[in-house]
Amino acid sequence: MDLTINTGTITPTASNHRVDTQGAAATDTLAVITAAPNGTILFLRTVSSARDVTIAHGAGNIFAAVGDVVLSTQSDFVTLICDGTNWFVTSEIT
Repeated sequence: MDLTINTGTITPTASNHRVDTQGAAATDTLAVITAAPNGTILFLRTVSSARDVTIAHGAGNIFAAVGDVVLSTQSDFVTLICDGTNWFVTSEIT
């Protein structure tokens, strides 16, 4: 299922989503993922290789040990886990 970033935020409804930029812009930044129950796992990748999604470390409730993560091709993806409030990138393939 595809989700479109809306003012830096997405609300997952499943465990696996493709993320699109707001207004099909060339780039967009994801800063907040709506909180989920502790232990929820989420897989994200971009909808299009023509639209880059930057997952912003620390700008909202997303944290990645390596800093910002950019999903620039459809084969890039990240795995995140929620602690009930915040999301943590556990792995990335970019």
